[in-house]
Parts: sequence; C-alpha cells; structure tokens
Amino acid sequence: MRTTRTMLAAGQLRFSLGIALVLMLSAASLAEEDHESANEGHEHVFHKNVIGGFVGFTGEDNRSGGGRERAFTLGIEYERRFSEQFGVLVAVERAFGDLDFTVVTVPLVYHRGPWAFSAGPGVEFLDQEDNEFVFRIAGIRSFDRGRYELAPKVGLDFVAGEVVFFAGLVVGTGF
Repeated sequence: MRTTRTMLAAGQLRFSLGIALVLMLSAASLAEEDHESANEGHEHVFHKNVIGGFVGFTGEDNRSGGGRERAFTLGIEYERRFSEQFGVLVAVERAFGDLDFTVVTVPLVYHRGPWAFSAGPGVEFLDQEDNEFVFRIAGIRSFDRGRYELAPKVGLDFVAGEVVFFAGLVVGTGF
C-alpha cells in the first residue's frame, strides 16, 4: 500500500521531470546563436560518455542558529550524451563536516559548446531511514585539456523547503 509520503514523493518526481524537460526545451529554443561562431578558436570535443570526480563544498543557511553551515564535498558522476546538445547525468555526492549527507541526482543536461546547464530530481540521504526529495539545477563550463576535462560547476539543490548551494571542480575524461 502506498503511503501519503510515497505518493507525494512520486508527484514531486513527475513534477520535477516535467520542469526539467521544459527548461531543457526552452534553453534549446532560445539558443539562436550559431555554435561554431560562438566558439571560434575554442573547439570543444564531443564525447558520448564522460566520467568524472567532483571536489568542492556545499553550503546552507542555518535558519535556527544563524550563520552558515559548510561541508567539504566529494562525488562521482557519469554523463551519457544522446546528442551534442542533450544528455543525462547520474551524480553521487557526499558532504562531510557541518552538513553530513549523501545526495544522488539524475538531471537532464543541455550543452551549448563548452557550457552546460542541468536540472532534475534526486534524493538526499540523511541517515538510513530519513530521505528527502531534491530538485537540482547547475551550470558547468568545460575546459578540454587533452584527454581530460576540467569543469567548474555551481548549482542549487532545493530540498525540504531549504536551498543548498554547492560549487566545485569536476575532473573527468570522455570516451
């Protein structure tokens, strides 16, 4: 039997996937600029698969005690590209420190040359029994360095009425 919480989470997931799809399609229709002219002299290599490690920090306002909580964050991510413009990402990140949680997200990704924007659902695992729905948006700028890619990444997680900020560097390789 489905509980109210399970039905609510399923509804949030469907809503988030719909929002992610609308964002991706809107970004594609608004991107009128020619890809080649926007990146003259800065050729970005297309790979169907990219795997990388994330190193950064996560921050959240502590509304009850004032101040800000921060955490060192490590993660791993894999992206499968369907075309030069669209892909899906699976990311697992662990925050250590003031904040202590693991987040798993599966956003859709829209690429425009070396720039990428992602949006999609996920789950934040606080402990073995307490999980929260997450909706993530992020921006990425990739720099190709031979067979490796360096990509500064910033974004927001919307979870349980809170906004969690994260920023860091993804070091990856395409194949």
